[in-house]
Amino acid sequence: MTSTTRDQTGSRPLGRTARRLIAVELPDGYRGALPRRILDSSYDQIEHLSFRDLSPELIADRGADTVLAPLLTKTFDAVELAEYLATQAFEGMLIIASEVLPNAKLVQREIARSAPGLNVELFQLNQNAQDLREV
Repeated sequence: MTSTTRDQTGSRPLGRTARRLIAVELPDGYRGALPRRILDSSYDQIEHLSFRDLSPELIADRGADTVLAPLLTKTFDAVELAEYLATQAFEGMLIIASEVLPNAKLVQREIARSAPGLNVELFQLNQNAQDLREV
């Protein structure tokens, strides 16, 4: 697990209103390609975790606003993650990053359908320009 907090660099202190993002098994190549509006300076803390480390206590205690993960890994897929977050009463946003898909809107709907009430966004990696685009 790695964690970056802005208060360690002299910026805003963490508190109840601090914005937190949890990146779950996000590949290094995706980290550099994400749009600034996802990994922007408005997050006070960004934690990089494995799926196994994503415990109910961590979700509740850390008060994450956003969970960011790839569509598919060797450990989990986006549907499993969405279902898990829904069972933990996660109220933030789930952002899924993926390579270009033939029918991205269908994939996004299926992920959202697996966890009613969860706010799900899907971003695709544009293979030509190496940047993500929103579905």
